[in-house]
Amino acid sequence: MPVSNEALCHKSYINIGHKPAMIKRALVIIDLINDYLDRWDTNRAARLVSNANKLANAFRWLGLPVIWVRQEFRPDLSDAFLEMRDNDIKIAPPC
Repeated sequence: MPVSNEALCHKSYINIGHKPAMIKRALVIIDLINDYLDRWDTNRAARLVSNANKLANAFRWLGLPVIWVRQEFRPDLSDAFLEMRDNDIKIAPPC
């Protein structure tokens, strides 16, 4: 069954077999934190942050969800990756 142009303007579809299936869109921004970006050239980091914010604003304007993810670990790194524990790598300070 073909999907009308009107439906495509309001929802996103993918084809599974012969039937269209609706998919949902969301923006997921992961680990956009100073501890990581401090290693970048200042201008490059500023462009990344600016573009991420523009994209987040566009998604919100369209009524689409924006999900910000920040990975954190216990101060003793007991819940961190093995390499992080072995090398005492602390990427983000605990809350």
